[in-house]
Amino acid sequence: MKSPIRVLTTGDFQKGSGLTNYILNTYDHFNSDQYQIDCMSISPSDDLKESILNRGWGYYRVTPVTVSPIKHFFDWRNFLKNRGKYYDVIHFNYSASWNYFAIKMAKRYSNAKIIIHSHNNYYSKKPKSRLSKFILDTLNNYGRQVIKKNSDLNLAVSNEAKDWMFKPGEEVFIQKNGIEISNFVFDEDSRKELRSELGIEDHTNIIGFAGVLSDRKNPLFAVEMYAKFLPLHPDSVFLIFGNGRDEKQVVERVKELQMTDKIIFMGRKLNLNKWYSAIDIFIFPSKTEGFGFVLLETQVNGLPIVCSQGIPSEAIQTDSVCQLSFDDENGWLTGLNNRISIAERQENSKKNAAIIEKNGYSISATAKDLAQLIESLVKKG
Repeated sequence: MKSPIRVLTTGDFQKGSGLTNYILNTYDHFNSDQYQIDCMSISPSDDLKESILNRGWGYYRVTPVTVSPIKHFFDWRNFLKNRGKYYDVIHFNYSASWNYFAIKMAKRYSNAKIIIHSHNNYYSKKPKSRLSKFILDTLNNYGRQVIKKNSDLNLAVSNEAKDWMFKPGEEVFIQKNGIEISNFVFDEDSRKELRSELGIEDHTNIIGFAGVLSDRKNPLFAVEMYAKFLPLHPDSVFLIFGNGRDEKQVVERVKELQMTDKIIFMGRKLNLNKWYSAIDIFIFPSKTEGFGFVLLETQVNGLPIVCSQGIPSEAIQTDSVCQLSFDDENGWLTGLNNRISIAERQENSKKNAAIIEKNGYSISATAKDLAQLIESLVKKG
């Protein structure tokens, strides 16, 4: 029997992370007889360790570079010196190229083929000063050279993510971010059940936001827009799904605006796909996105969506999305009032799901494409 291909894939492995969802959902579709998957977490906690081990995969963790660059370096070095030669492929999932230490060590201590996968079009955390930006830009530019020298396969979730991570002229495959389409179609029963759970009548307009509560996702902008929308449409509620480092700041702003009875913090929901059906309008005001899983999911659900111009064109697959500049206040307020009937919602969901599947954004198609790329890479030797 042919030995399985041994893959080490890296990521944040945090609940609610789009990158984590991509890794888990994609590799879940790989044939377990043909692949042995190990996960390397670069997060400070073991949120998903049990879930990963229950899949029959391996789980490891290094100190995050943001906690201690020195420990991060030595954790990676020790791991790769001991286990590097075990792997056929090491799949690095990155938001930027400045953290290139592991790539260089993987090349030194293993014989694995190295995949670099770009998942963003800017730094995951905006630099706080000109000096920090200068340092990051310098490291990032050097990191792009390291990638060019050491990578065997370059992937990106969008053209913007490609341009951000890789040097001009390099060969890069756009890897479509697929989803389990059937999980996100509009469900009227879920709508009734979940609205009832919150005591919200069907005539009340529910605005929804979902994502990590961080500056990049721009939840404060969403709150400010709703503060202007509410006086014009008092029969409305705003649900915020997610947690994050800026959560306290967002909560405080809601208190300042005296909207605690109108804005509900829902935290992270494992059944977020069901909650989409309870919502009437979705707001997605990210400053930057490598792709935007949530945008794809909500389109399948048939939701009318208002989003920023920071979203790559690849994520906008249907005419349910209205993309706006941050300066267009009237456009955002009009979009938040664009509720449609249940019948139209059902029709849009059916139509959008078909479009998105046809365009290759199902998780099965994503997994098949990645597996084929990995198999071709390993065969090259």
